[in-house]
Amino acid sequence: MQEFTSHLLPFNENHSLHYLKIGESENAIILIHGGDRKFQNAQYWTPLFHDLSNSFTVFAIDLLGHGDSIPGESLAQSQRVPIETQIEVLKKFSDKVLINYEKKIWVGRSYGANVVLHFTNKYPEVVTHLSLIAPAVFSIFVENLSDIVKNKPLMLFWAENDPIVPFSNNHFFLKHFTDCKLVNAGTITCSETEKWRAHTPEMEKKDLFLSSFLASLR
Repeated sequence: MQEFTSHLLPFNENHSLHYLKIGESENAIILIHGGDRKFQNAQYWTPLFHDLSNSFTVFAIDLLGHGDSIPGESLAQSQRVPIETQIEVLKKFSDKVLINYEKKIWVGRSYGANVVLHFTNKYPEVVTHLSLIAPAVFSIFVENLSDIVKNKPLMLFWAENDPIVPFSNNHFFLKHFTDCKLVNAGTITCSETEKWRAHTPEMEKKDLFLSSFLASLR
């Protein structure tokens, strides 16, 4: 079984981007985690590595303020990282690391989906396909995306009982994207104290996510 490797890409004297890599393919999948610093970082995606790396080179990013990127979790509390900086660091990652890949498939969950959409809106040429999981974005932002972004293939994956980002928000993606597929993860059964699990449908319904996601790329 393949093992992932760990890498650190310097951006400037205050910021470095850490990422994990597994697999060897001409096509790349880039995974962007959510915003909760307690458990959201590149390691979050490791349960999907084996299946995805069979056909793709997989990169899992630690956003600045998370995991082993610099600043890390502790410093990020006092040194807030604006989304604009996240985007520019991802652009350097794209320029340095993704330059020779034919397809660049970006996957973002929750806040990470917001980052991915902002990144795609500014640098659409380095994104060939989008997959967003319970994306935490406002309808006005989706409405004002460039036509180039709205014409990119998009897969949405969402649980009906998501307690953080309402499932009904899918309608403004379906309205504005010309090639948008919604995959309904259904209702995720969880206790009152674990409602958050319905906001992680790609893990709770991992087989459905993997089959739907891979089918969307064919």
